[in-house]
Amino acid sequence: AFLAALQEEFELTNAEISALKGFLNEVLLEKVAGHARKLAMPGRTSTDSTGGQNESAPAPSLIAAIASLRILGLTDWDKLFVEASLCEQALCQDPAGAFSKMEKAAKSDYRKSVAELAKKSGESEAEVARRAIKLAKQPPCGNNARANERRAHVGFYFEGEGREQLERALGIKDSWLTRFSKFLKRWPDGLYVIGIELLMVALLTAVVVGAEVNVPIFLVVALFLSGGVR
Repeated sequence: AFLAALQEEFELTNAEISALKGFLNEVLLEKVAGHARKLAMPGRTSTDSTGGQNESAPAPSLIAAIASLRILGLTDWDKLFVEASLCEQALCQDPAGAFSKMEKAAKSDYRKSVAELAKKSGESEAEVARRAIKLAKQPPCGNNARANERRAHVGFYFEGEGREQLERALGIKDSWLTRFSKFLKRWPDGLYVIGIELLMVALLTAVVVGAEVNVPIFLVVALFLSGGVR
C-alpha cells in the first residue's frame, strides 16, 4: 500500500523495488543491534508488566524488529515485485500473453532492456514498457501470420527487429558509432568476407613491399582477385 501511494508521485525502477528487501533487512538489523548494545550495558534495567524492574526483559521494539525480520524471510518477494512494479504490470499486458509465462532469466533480460532504454530516453521504465505494449497491440500488417505473431510479442521490440522502432517511438537518437555498429550487425556475412579479402590484400602487399619487388600494387590486387574468382 505504501509503495502504491508513493508511485502516484514517483515511479520506482525495477532495481529499486528489487533492492527493497535488502534495505529493510539492513534497517531492522541496525535496530536489533542497537537494542543489543543497550541490553549489554552494565546496570541496564527495564520495567515489566507489574511495574517492577526486570534486567533481562527485552524491549517491545526489539521484539517487533525480530518479528519483522521473520516476516521478511517468509514474504513472497516475487509476488510483491509483480504487484509493486508498474513496469512489470505493463509488460504483463503483452497481447501475445507470453511475458507472464516466461522463465525468470528471460524476464530479467527484458527488464535490462527496459532499463537501458529508459536511461537513453529519459522516460520511466514503466513508460518504456507501455510504449512497447502499444506497438505490440498495433493492427497486423501483411498476410504473413508468423511475422504478425512475432510483432504482437513485446519481446520483438526489446530483443528483436522491432527494437529500432521502439527507440524511434521513445525519441532515442543513436550516435554515429552506435549506428555503425548496427550496420555491421545487419550485414555480418558480407562484411566478414570483405574484411577477409581486404586483410589478404594487405598481407600480399606487405610481402611484395618487403621483398622489394618492383610490382605495382594494382597488380597485387588483380592477382588476388583472380585467385578468388577461380
